Amino acid sequence: MDHAFGRVVNSKLVILESNWDVQQIYKENEPNSFVTKFFDPLVFDGSWEVAISEISYPLYLQNYSKTDLLVLEWPKTIDVLKDPNAALRSVDLAEYDVSIPSGYYSSPQKLGDRLISEFLADKQIRKPKESQKELFFEYNFKTARSTFVAKDRNYAITSSDPELSPFFQALGFTEIHTRAGQTAPPRSHVKYLLLLEHNTSRTAPSPPKLTTYHMMKIYLDCIEDTIVGNTLTHELATVTIPDGQEGQIYASFGNLNYVPLNKSKIETIKMECRDTEGQLFPLYGGHVHASFHFRRCQLTL
Repeated sequence: MDHAFGRVVNSKLVILESNWDVQQIYKENEPNSFVTKFFDPLVFDGSWEVAISEISYPLYLQNYSKTDLLVLEWPKTIDVLKDPNAALRSVDLAEYDVSIPSGYYSSPQKLGDRLISEFLADKQIRKPKESQKELFFEYNFKTARSTFVAKDRNYAITSSDPELSPFFQALGFTEIHTRAGQTAPPRSHVKYLLLLEHNTSRTAPSPPKLTTYHMMKIYLDCIEDTIVGNTLTHELATVTIPDGQEGQIYASFGNLNYVPLNKSKIETIKMECRDTEGQLFPLYGGHVHASFHFRRCQLTL
């Protein structure tokens, strides 16, 4: 039996770290999949179970590449569609530079909101006294469609990318909305990607192409199989990915979910972090630190 100072041991705390292997015994170790070798094997007499109590992991996800956009704005008195060339030469034309940075955006709404916030920030600098709520973006999760709405102004959202920019691809806009024979805006290296008349909206005809992560699953090779759907796996727990955060993320588990061990002597443990599709979770730029609580199986009536 397990003893410590003459007393029976009924629980153990084990910490696994993905960067423990300074001697590179396991050269294929990565933060999302690593093997830990114990100097002294973990020996358990009787039936034991384990649960994860806390985890720290690097979160530097990226599902979007930087795009520089140009937002052109005209008063509603100018008929952009009827005479685009005159509109572009208008003294009332305002230009706003908008940069959507690379990063992880958990939904198209977050990406659209970033465009609006960057646009309004530049407009506040250039025209602080004007109304700030003229251009809106909305993503419908049920229909997976993105919609831009122009209120009392005319807008053109453009990109220097000769093809569709990553921004429009991510929101599902697959066509360049422009009129035949329409010339380029004042900056010759850009062209219209999205043209909005006042009191109109433009809806994307196809679903977005953002890759998003909402959960990360923890696997251990020392536990008995658990049934997930119609599959037997070594899944131990699920971690909810926080929205809008990056860096070294910490998570704790209030209600510990214990799973029985599949062996009484453990010399190595392999831990894996996977997404909901079963693929290794994209963890990089740091290391994983996880605490596990081992205990004797509890008797249930």
